[in-house]
Amino acid sequence: MTTEELKTKAFDRAEEIEDAFRVLAEQGLFNTGDEPKRVMDLLTASRKATVKEDWPEALDLATQAELLLDEVLRTRSRWWRATRLHQIPLFAYHAGVLTLLLLAPSIVNDRANLLGWKPLGVPSSAAVAGGVGSVLRGLWWLWMKVSQREYRTHFLLAHLATPLIGIVLGIVAYLLVRSGVQLAGEGPIADGQMTEPVILVALFAGYNWEWALEKLEKRFA
Repeated sequence: MTTEELKTKAFDRAEEIEDAFRVLAEQGLFNTGDEPKRVMDLLTASRKATVKEDWPEALDLATQAELLLDEVLRTRSRWWRATRLHQIPLFAYHAGVLTLLLLAPSIVNDRANLLGWKPLGVPSSAAVAGGVGSVLRGLWWLWMKVSQREYRTHFLLAHLATPLIGIVLGIVAYLLVRSGVQLAGEGPIADGQMTEPVILVALFAGYNWEWALEKLEKRFA
């Protein structure tokens, strides 16, 4: 490994461990004991080693800090790790909502909801597709943050609101397509008509909020 590679790896490792330390402390990992101080001492020593350009030492100290974190994690119960570290309840929430949305077409007629009312002339498939897209986004985001040990407790509300946001964006996407906006390469569609390209647009709008909001902004600019 070259000196430059060692330098980059040492910096990155210390940064990753420091971020993970903050997240795990926020999750309540350190209740008692001197583990927080020991981890911070190792990270501080790693930083000092980088200042001295002693890259192997900096990398070794950062690795020791990571191992200490893992050691503390292993002392916590499986329930704590499942609920705090791996966010299994939040995963179950997304999975449950996704299941309900996928079952929705067989429960709710495509041209009406349970009350026989079709708001704004939007078929339920548009709302369902937007909701599915948003849940898939939520699952991907949850996996990424948990795997990188970057999930923060204040993310919870955003995850809970994700399906509703996707449903709204799915409806908006349908209305934009129906009004003639070339989101799916098709012209205006009649009330109640739901084609596969429009379903895909609603699905993508639920998954990619930035794209949907950008299209909405351009439509009314």
